[in-house]
Amino acid sequence: MKKVITSYGKLREADLLALGNAVAASMEGNANFPSPSPTIIDFKKVLNDYGTAITEAKFGGRNAVAVKNSLQSLVSIDMRNLAMYVNTISKGNIDMLT
Repeated sequence: MKKVITSYGKLREADLLALGNAVAASMEGNANFPSPSPTIIDFKKVLNDYGTAITEAKFGGRNAVAVKNSLQSLVSIDMRNLAMYVNTISKGNIDMLT
């Protein structure tokens, strides 16, 4: 039985952002997964904010880093929720995951 991974703690910032964008692209309009939580629109907004925060944290102070870290946690939580949704709906059906 195949499942989507649900742990993202070891990913670098850029890798987490890239994976999140790939997840959003593959789920947007996907008839197999019609009602994810969070919605893909909301998830894409968080990803956009996170991408901006990564850039700002490189040049900003503590507050910019704190914002980036908070959004990084939110991206991870949202991705975990999406993964659990996909795993529940797909029930290991690999054709639904490709």
